Amino acid sequence: QNIFAGMEQTAVTDEQAKSGDATEQGESKTEKDEVEAPTDGDLKNPSKSVVNPTVPVQISNPTKKSEGYGRSYIAYTVTSTHDGKKVDVFRRYSDFVWLRQALEKNFPGCIVPPLPEKAVIGRFQGEFVSQRMRGLERFTTRVMNHDRMKKDPTVIRFLREQQLPQRNTIKSGTQAKKAFSMLSGIGSAMLNPFASEPTEGVETKEDKNCEEIESDAKKLHKILAALHAASSGQSKAEKDVTKTWLEMGHYLTELGRFEVDSSEEHFGGILAQIGKCCDRMSVCSAQCVDHSVLHLVEPLKDHVLLVESVSTMMANRKKALENLHIAQKDQSKKKAALKNLEGKGSKLADAKKAEQDSTKLVEERQNALDEMTKSVIEEIANFRREKKKDFKRMFEGFVKMRIEQAKRQQEAWESVLGDMQLESL
Repeated sequence: QNIFAGMEQTAVTDEQAKSGDATEQGESKTEKDEVEAPTDGDLKNPSKSVVNPTVPVQISNPTKKSEGYGRSYIAYTVTSTHDGKKVDVFRRYSDFVWLRQALEKNFPGCIVPPLPEKAVIGRFQGEFVSQRMRGLERFTTRVMNHDRMKKDPTVIRFLREQQLPQRNTIKSGTQAKKAFSMLSGIGSAMLNPFASEPTEGVETKEDKNCEEIESDAKKLHKILAALHAASSGQSKAEKDVTKTWLEMGHYLTELGRFEVDSSEEHFGGILAQIGKCCDRMSVCSAQCVDHSVLHLVEPLKDHVLLVESVSTMMANRKKALENLHIAQKDQSKKKAALKNLEGKGSKLADAKKAEQDSTKLVEERQNALDEMTKSVIEEIANFRREKKKDFKRMFEGFVKMRIEQAKRQQEAWESVLGDMQLESL
């Protein structure tokens, strides 16, 4: 059975900012020079900083900050509630990267929620900032809905403390290559040539189950990535159609005026009505584009990144299995060495100590693998449940939106057709 089936601010001071990246974590020098923060007009647009009261952590009020040398970044207000009191801190994107990297280190057997991707090309305009805020809010919501992650000291510090420690973060390019290698099936072997050898040892039922999860994750990632690309392309195409409807409406109105001036007043009026109907089609298409981007394109991209997080978790489990097999192999060598030294008292004590240490290491790594495997199975079960809910909401909303669009378009055109038929009488 397919494992994935079952679709059932700490204020950022100038000194602190200088210790981090100039614009955002992981940007190249070229990208830093090109990126600009949104204008004050963009940032003050209420639609760009609306707070969702239903989420545990709210991201709002994007604010442009300057670091000198013509470089700038965006800080967001992060609002959470502790002991009945609201706490506001200011965080930049690299702060979220720092938090996520800490969670990856502390919870290798969990699906660490993804962050919204960085913009490779383009400036920090209001639309991009708004999209990023929604992505950051999805990230924090998932963290706070996770029983273990929400209790992590790093999370608590991130939400409550006004100043975060100076730190080094992994470059975004490294993360992207890591995710790609995992999803391409090469996994940690691409990052570490010594891990390319197949793991030794008896394959358990849990190992086979995890291999199936890895395989399904690759398949799901490929499908979702293609679907996201198609939905994004469809939205862009419909955005172009929106402009075309406006142009048609404009020229039909012009044609109507020409007919009125030519003593065809009533027919000219009908042409003007068709022009207005085209304008309505433009508005309708624009609304559909906005809905699709918000409720289909963005969520699909989010799920693509989420599946990459699944692959990261599975790679961590595979690494734990490799570590166990290495320890078991070393244990076998130590036992053989001990057996060869029986009756040779001078080195026997050292051999016994080495064999005991190797046995202890095997036990520790076996326990670590068992604990991680249990966590992985629980995480995948929860992933399946949440995916089913998300997909149902996503695609049901898409279908309803299309039905509503078709109804509105039909009503508008039928009204014009009725007037045209009356004119022919």
